[in-house]
Amino acid sequence: MVKGLYRSSGGMMQRMYEQDILANNLANLNTTGYKKDGGFLKQLIDAELTLDIRNGKTNFIGDQSYSSTYFEEGKVVGTGNPLDVAITGDGFFEINTPDGIRYTRNGNFKLDVNGVLVDQMGNPVNGQGGQIVIEGDVVQISPAGEVLVDGQTVDFLNVVSFNDPDLLVKEGNNLFDNFYNEPVNQATNFQTIQGSYESSNVDAVRSMVDMIEVHRSYDSNSRVLTATDESLRKLVNDVSRY
Repeated sequence: MVKGLYRSSGGMMQRMYEQDILANNLANLNTTGYKKDGGFLKQLIDAELTLDIRNGKTNFIGDQSYSSTYFEEGKVVGTGNPLDVAITGDGFFEINTPDGIRYTRNGNFKLDVNGVLVDQMGNPVNGQGGQIVIEGDVVQISPAGEVLVDGQTVDFLNVVSFNDPDLLVKEGNNLFDNFYNEPVNQATNFQTIQGSYESSNVDAVRSMVDMIEVHRSYDSNSRVLTATDESLRKLVNDVSRY
């Protein structure tokens, strides 16, 4: 019966974890290039228990819960801003941050005071030849990522791909870190679309439905926990009378 208490509380903790992920997805519904997350448990037995009750241990195994990122494309939205760039197909923009190279699908770019193409945090966007400096009036970006200024080629956006993008780690500010040193490839199966951005791939309706389902599951575990606790209380009190 005590084991039932731990099972119910473990289920509640997992539902809380999933609810946090869903809430974060909804909070980034309008974040350019955002990729939604999902939560899962390592093993089926963990989904049943999510607790280590072997050898008398009863602590919640927090490290058995994982999140995964879904890289499905979001919709391409036109802005008319020549420095906004969306990627369709495989690929990530390469961003040079103070912490090293990072990757993103967020193509909402601008120019800094030196004419360097940067992201919204001021980090330079890498071209195949390094930083992209734009000095001129008319900026054009071809489907192949070629950057032209006043008709002259300046550089190519360095669009890269990974054999297994699931190994990328979210870092914040819509950036991914190649933490596990997955081989970086020059992307080939892509196109860049100037004057547009890729919207978040979060489905608001689906996420709200999922939140309702998670809440119901949490509520069910809560009721089981209460019922088990009440049964245990009666057992202890009644047995003590005999």
